[in-house]
Amino acid sequence: MADLKAVKMTSEAARRLRAARGNGRIHSAYARTINILIGETPTAPWISLHGGTSIPSPFGIACHGWPEAAPSPGSAVTFGAAIRFETSSLHTDKAMITENRLPGPLPAPDPQILALALEQQANGLLPVAAAVLGAGRAPADALGRKALPLLTRLFETAKTLDDPVAAQEALEPLLGLGPGLTPSGDDCIVGWLAGAFTARPEGRPFVASLRAGLLASASRTNELSRACLEAAFDGAVSEPVYRFATTRTVEALTELVSTGETSGGDLLAGYLIARTALVPPKAPDKPSRGFFGFRR
Repeated sequence: MADLKAVKMTSEAARRLRAARGNGRIHSAYARTINILIGETPTAPWISLHGGTSIPSPFGIACHGWPEAAPSPGSAVTFGAAIRFETSSLHTDKAMITENRLPGPLPAPDPQILALALEQQANGLLPVAAAVLGAGRAPADALGRKALPLLTRLFETAKTLDDPVAAQEALEPLLGLGPGLTPSGDDCIVGWLAGAFTARPEGRPFVASLRAGLLASASRTNELSRACLEAAFDGAVSEPVYRFATTRTVEALTELVSTGETSGGDLLAGYLIARTALVPPKAPDKPSRGFFGFRR
């Protein structure tokens, strides 16, 4: 049995572990990620173990060491002084806790962020967002053609935070859209929620008002995506999203965009659409511009 040590975990993972009692089960296991349900029902809270130092999930734990054999989906997990499952025991007592719950309103990213991101990620929904925001051509690939009207509608809907019905209707078609362990459309929604959450003081209650309706429609996507969406309604996001939103540095951008095949870019696409739509009103004698400087 492998003896693993937690190096760091998100504040959301720490909160869930403090509340953990009794048994859970393995939901799924991949080369460098093991997803665990804290409980034995399909709606139980998740934690995710990650091999390495990055935490790409909002309820993630970065681990030193990794089991040679992956645990079986559905197998038992016990919570106590250590987290134990069929191939390993994980000790969490010395793990550093890293904050990942977004605070209130945050400054917008630099106007050049989108151009820099496109240099690093030319696939997924990021080029679609660029086209919507007037910073690129309409994409020609199948996903881009399908997503362009959806993201355009989302951008127009998000210009005010006063119509949750319209916002839900704009978000729902993105559920389960595209490839990926977490589909591109789902990542985009998480990014959009983070953008709305941090753009204005009223963002937090507006995001909360979308929770019940959007999660009720989330059966069209997979359970991991649904768990990430649920966390996002509480402002809990992955470490790369949190770092980018709170620091807005090029280094944080690179870390975010390099997450997954296109997940980081898809998250950024949703975030920038929300932030651009919700730019604070300009003075009446000045042109109305998005924070990229493009007239809208």
